[in-house]
Amino acid sequence: MHRRSNIALAALALAATLASPGSARAQDRIQVVTTLPVFAELVKAVGGDRVEVMAVATPLQDPHFVDARPSYILAAGRADLFVAAGMDLEVGWEPLVREGSRNADIQIGGRGYVDASA
Repeated sequence: MHRRSNIALAALALAATLASPGSARAQDRIQVVTTLPVFAELVKAVGGDRVEVMAVATPLQDPHFVDARPSYILAAGRADLFVAAGMDLEVGWEPLVREGSRNADIQIGGRGYVDASA
């Protein structure tokens, strides 16, 4: 049940972002960066063709050990929504990507930050 509520939280955050008139122009897709591929699939299922999603970790990577590449930081800088698993799963690299992006919306407490473990 707890896992289901985390997924619902991420889906609600995406729905709120999609409904927000100031989040993106009507013709633009909502830019979403997720830490894990499972969250990317959830975002695609909820957002459909209204979202463009990038998962940082691949299905074959250990999510504890991902390199914070400059391309991930650039993608996070353009993101409207950032979905992280939380609970220190990505503690070694997620803060580097998120904070390095200098995107205020996706910082902890920002309107586009989703901690799926909360």
